[in-house]
Amino acid sequence: MEPEYHEDKESPNFFLPSRYSDNFKFAVSVLAAVLLFVLGVVNVVPSHDPSRRLGLTIQDESPSCKDPIVRQEWRTLDNTQKQIYLKSVQCLWEQPSVLGLNQSLHEDFSWVHSRMGNFSHNTPAFIAWHRYYLHIYERALQERCGYTGYLSYWDWSLDWEDMAKSPIWDNTTGFGGNGNINSDKSVGNGHCVTDGPFANRTLHYFGTEYREHCLSRRFIHGSRLETTFGLKVHPEAVERVLLEPDYESFNAALEDGPHNAIPRAVRGDFLRVTAPNGM
Repeated sequence: MEPEYHEDKESPNFFLPSRYSDNFKFAVSVLAAVLLFVLGVVNVVPSHDPSRRLGLTIQDESPSCKDPIVRQEWRTLDNTQKQIYLKSVQCLWEQPSVLGLNQSLHEDFSWVHSRMGNFSHNTPAFIAWHRYYLHIYERALQERCGYTGYLSYWDWSLDWEDMAKSPIWDNTTGFGGNGNINSDKSVGNGHCVTDGPFANRTLHYFGTEYREHCLSRRFIHGSRLETTFGLKVHPEAVERVLLEPDYESFNAALEDGPHNAIPRAVRGDFLRVTAPNGM
């Protein structure tokens, strides 16, 4: 039987000592820095049109949103759609860094997330910053890798009883499964992922530390899975978050609840602010 770790020797470093710390005053500069990163990654439009270069659309007479994009939950995609998406993600892994680092374009996103984690987590900017961040990632898939769809998402509440059985971890139509306990020990109390489309992938950063390693995961299980993950993403728990009466309360409840449950349950690369590497 697979042994259970009693405690994570390497716990998440997403969190600041107190919510809405003094670092929030840097949030605007962080967003600006991400924008500069984006303009280097995504060749959007001619520079003579600044509104379009920023990815903005000039409002017309109608105040309503026209033709909004629709992002689908992973299990609603057919197998062909899943394979196309996974190949687009692999495409980002095969392209060199635009930041001049010894890594892939995909890792550039994780690097930016890690350097701005203390400004974008535990602040009012949490939701807004990550919404924009994901928009930029989506556009990179489209404009660098020819992806014609939109980002998919994982509805955690559908897997609250047993996270490991989620189709998101399927070896063929998902992102690969748990770390292989027969492989080398890796970061975040995990082992190398040796199956799926990102098997044996070499990563270069873990958090803010340069640390070459294999893609790592180490799912928790048993009673700890229920308390760490299940109770946080249970449909009723998610509904309570959605019923928060104002932005500040919603922002805090989402981050402290379902959002923080994921790294603590998946572990490995998810345990640091380079978590985008953990897929």
